[in-house]
Amino acid sequence: LRHTKFVRIAVVCLKVEHRPLLTAVGIPRGDILCAGELKVGILGKACQVQGFAAWAAILLKNTKAPERLVHDLARPWMAEFTRGLENELYEVNLSKAYLGAPFGAIAL
Repeated sequence: LRHTKFVRIAVVCLKVEHRPLLTAVGIPRGDILCAGELKVGILGKACQVQGFAAWAAILLKNTKAPERLVHDLARPWMAEFTRGLENELYEVNLSKAYLGAPFGAIAL
């Protein structure tokens, strides 16, 4: 199932009801993420901790500001949002020379 021991593969499914189908084909339970379960978990934590939902949203991938708002820095939140974009992580395609290398060796 895995091509290299250095890479962990996770599967995202929309509903918890689909988890048994994925485990039936050999995907470990710990490698399955259910989007519905994640949503409910974030909602529950947001009820306990003020600002948690906003913090969690920042961690999720966001590639750029909405096009219609890019030049509208007059809005106070937009300037702050634009500054925050500078701190995000993005996906990049790596050279095949990195194939099989541990993540720590590549990231550092």
